[in-house]
Amino acid sequence: MTRYVRTTMVAAALTTLTAGGAWAQVPPTTPTPTPSPRNTEMSRPATVGIVEGTVKKVDPATGMLRVSSGPFGIFTKSLQVGPDTQVTVDGRESNLAAIREGTKVKASYEQRNGQTIATRIEALPQGQTSRSSS
Repeated sequence: MTRYVRTTMVAAALTTLTAGGAWAQVPPTTPTPTPSPRNTEMSRPATVGIVEGTVKKVDPATGMLRVSSGPFGIFTKSLQVGPDTQVTVDGRESNLAAIREGTKVKASYEQRNGQTIATRIEALPQGQTSRSSS
């Protein structure tokens, strides 16, 4: 019995020495820095969405488009239209100036840095929605 205890103690000591050496080689972990409040907006991924409704206001000078949607047009979404925004009217590539108030549109957008940026705007033909065109 004594021999068994002694062998077990030697094995435990060798294991401790080996593990201790391995632990000594592990680099210490450093805490991850938390972003400051002003950098939080920049680190958020872009939020993507789609709005379908009626154009309430178009301002080509400022690049703004306001679309109303929902029941009775009670929800509005203001979109910033930039040079990278793809605009199609009657199936052809166009620009913001070609879109008129009252036109039905389907627009894809991204929420970036506190702004709603339009990525694609499609003017739908009179009396047509994207659901009936599929």
